[in-house]
Amino acid sequence: MAGKHKGLIKQAINYLNHPAVRNRAGGGTRMSAERLRHQQVGGITYSKKDNALTATGYHHRPGGVDHPGRRIGPVGDRWDNGVYSATIEIKNPKPPPPWVPKLTTDGKSTFFPNDWSAERIDDATSEAFRTSVSKDAAKGTWKGFADGVWIEGRYDPATGNIGHGFPSGNQQTGRP
Repeated sequence: MAGKHKGLIKQAINYLNHPAVRNRAGGGTRMSAERLRHQQVGGITYSKKDNALTATGYHHRPGGVDHPGRRIGPVGDRWDNGVYSATIEIKNPKPPPPWVPKLTTDGKSTFFPNDWSAERIDDATSEAFRTSVSKDAAKGTWKGFADGVWIEGRYDPATGNIGHGFPSGNQQTGRP
């Protein structure tokens, strides 16, 4: 079983590293390579507000297994469509601290269904943005529905380009 999970993570990383994906600039309904990597595997940044390092992103666990250097705490909410939430930590390449928690959203990330591939998540995010049911230009936020999952994120109101997307923390059944 462990081999299967390693294979799923390898597939996800291969998708993110494919030249057509890795080199894309983004724009319109497609996230840039940097924003896609943020969505799928997360990263670490410095929070001026908290005066500390914070984990960001990380919304994909292929086969329910963490990417290398990522870990989750106990699963919180879980919805029938496969979306769930959990606290996250990302291994710090320059400790201390050895692990960096997410400081926003109560330390939680929402995760796409475990059986979704990186490509499926990328495509669903683009589709949800393209057909979004709400956009708030003042906040630069959007929300849409694709492939049975509510997805929300940020966008640039000046250009109309997507920034990023993640599963909504409130998965409703069906479209309004």
